[in-house]
Amino acid sequence: MILDRLFESRATLANPTGWLTAALQAEPTASGVTISATNALTVPAVLSAVQLIAGTIGQLPLKVFRRLPDNAGKIAEPNHSLYRVIHDRPNPELDACQFWELITTSMLLHGNAYCEVERDRRGRPIALWPLAPDAMAVGRGADGRIVYEFRSASGAITWVDDPTHPPIFHLKAFTGGNTLVGSSVIAHCRETLGLSRALQDHGAALFANGARPGGVLQTKGQLSAEAHARLKQGFEQLHRGAANHHRLAVLEDGVEFHPIGIPPEDAQFLESRRFQVDDVARIFRVPAHLIGSLERSTFSNIEHQSLEYVTHSMGPWFRRIEAGVDRQLLGRTSTHFTKFVTDALLRADTATRMTALSTAINAGILSVNEARSIEDRNARPGGDELIRPLNMAPINDGGPDGNS
Repeated sequence: MILDRLFESRATLANPTGWLTAALQAEPTASGVTISATNALTVPAVLSAVQLIAGTIGQLPLKVFRRLPDNAGKIAEPNHSLYRVIHDRPNPELDACQFWELITTSMLLHGNAYCEVERDRRGRPIALWPLAPDAMAVGRGADGRIVYEFRSASGAITWVDDPTHPPIFHLKAFTGGNTLVGSSVIAHCRETLGLSRALQDHGAALFANGARPGGVLQTKGQLSAEAHARLKQGFEQLHRGAANHHRLAVLEDGVEFHPIGIPPEDAQFLESRRFQVDDVARIFRVPAHLIGSLERSTFSNIEHQSLEYVTHSMGPWFRRIEAGVDRQLLGRTSTHFTKFVTDALLRADTATRMTALSTAINAGILSVNEARSIEDRNARPGGDELIRPLNMAPINDGGPDGNS
């Protein structure tokens, strides 16, 4: 039975799902570094990728639209009850930009984002309150309905899902075959990110020693344990660290310093770190040049890469959020839907933009005022009419090249 298979994934905080176990019991990677959703942000490339994706979504307006009859298009509905919540202020403490950045960051790092839905007496959402994803467990009750259990310092709270008025707004990232919760890319790629952290720590230690792995102090006589410790400590205090480069060393009693050469792997670790940036770009599916790696970017291809970012990198995130809002907050309706307005991301340079708008106006695709709106300019009287050149007409209306 399908329900029997679904019940196998039942989970509570006492019997957590795999993603929660991984979050609560993080183990060191093969590189010896422990990676979690929190400390993954200490890897600069990860921080840059998360800020890039979350910032992109945060800056775009999410609007409620109404479908016009006879497939005539759509029109924004700013008076819809949900419009203010998702477009302006999801709750009294967060504006829309901060809220969607927070929600997206939660999905990127934890694989899930949760909000408690506050509704009015008519059941309409009036506020969304984010919940910490690492404190939430998701399972199924005896009746097959989804159960959310949130545990905080003040105790546990449980919600049972209601398909008509969901008490929890739940967005999932990559699901990986699990229908209940999303899957964290941080958990999937712990080894890669652990290597990035290890290289970062190695670089810090290397430069703390003046970009040298160390050296040997040699003396012909035998030192006591106390003299050995004093000599080592004194030499390190005077000559260890970037601030002490090239300081003069005074050695007594025939003590000689023999530096150890830099191994090839130390001299090449910066190249390894650059490769790790490309790996992080692959993990988050963003162009490497947008998180600081310009090795393969040229003047001729960087604009095309940016367009690919909007289409292939951000497109799935836009659709994931739109579908979640439509299903859980907007409700079952055939006349309304939500959509991110992405025009600002697709704007080309001024010359290309003006050429495209002029072509659209002359072909009767856009009115003058619609084109002015795209350029953030106010409407002009008489600018709402579609126009076309006087020498253009349908082929079948007669004329020298017509068939009549």
